[in-house]
Amino acid sequence: MEQPLKTQERETPAELLTRLRRVASLAPQDPELRLTLACALLDNGLPEEAIAQIRSAITLSPNHLEARKLLASASQLLVPRSS
Repeated sequence: MEQPLKTQERETPAELLTRLRRVASLAPQDPELRLTLACALLDNGLPEEAIAQIRSAITLSPNHLEARKLLASASQLLVPRSS
């Protein structure tokens, strides 16, 4: 009798980020992949690095509306809030 397939363990956010960085390095001309990486970076509290990835995506695809929206949102995370 065959063993049932093990359910795949879920990746931790750090593991996902590592994998996305590796994949993005293999496809540097893919703006969608850069945005996926940027979202993961934002989810991990790394807005500066995310903004760099978003800017790369915009360089590759200047009319990418979602990239521009994400850049505006991510940039807000760097603006100091007054008390």
